[in-house]
Amino acid sequence: MTLDEIFENWDKDSKIDRMNLAEEVLNIPKLHNKYYRIYVNERLILAKQESDLKRIECLRHDFYSGVIDDESLKEMGWMEEFSDIGRRNILKSEIPRYLNADKVVVDKNLKISLQREKVQLLDSIIKSLTNRGYQIKSAIDFIKFQAGA
Repeated sequence: MTLDEIFENWDKDSKIDRMNLAEEVLNIPKLHNKYYRIYVNERLILAKQESDLKRIECLRHDFYSGVIDDESLKEMGWMEEFSDIGRRNILKSEIPRYLNADKVVVDKNLKISLQREKVQLLDSIIKSLTNRGYQIKSAIDFIKFQAGA
């Protein structure tokens, strides 16, 4: 699910019908279930992406160290990428600098950042849903107050 899809869904679901507060209270568990399912799936995707990043960083480190052969690079589809770098000797102390600038590593980090934003948004939505009952109760109390009760 994209970030925009989550926002669109929440735009619809976050609205509280003031004329039907009882129905809104009954909808809280359904909404909680909906967003918790999405939250769990997005957290699993994040964990997978973080695991993939570790694997990619290790493989890229091995390349810059000169450990990976050309055949392995061809299998991974990385041969063209590294043709301009060539097999020059890179000092071990320079490898982190190369990894920080590596296109595949940077792209994966950007995907992870986006995934973290989705997870944080969903976490915030779930917290809002947890408090929704209190918000509705406050609205009912205010209506009673206005009516003079």
